[in-house]
Amino acid sequence: MDPSVVYRVLREMEQEGWVTSEWDTSGSGPPRRIYQVTPAGETYLAEWIEDFRWMKEELDRFLKAYSEITSDRS
Repeated sequence: MDPSVVYRVLREMEQEGWVTSEWDTSGSGPPRRIYQVTPAGETYLAEWIEDFRWMKEELDRFLKAYSEITSDRS
């Protein structure tokens, strides 16, 4: 994935309050941005995972039904 896309998404997530960031200037080399998930981000992630679980269950039901239909034709 293009790093510019990753950082654009991270900025959007920060605007939504799902992550916070700060500059790390310690160590050698250029400063780097450090991101941390917020409690709101944890909640959003949990909801997103639940949506994926529901979608997986629906897809599994569909695939099972499809298999039963196609196996009847053989």
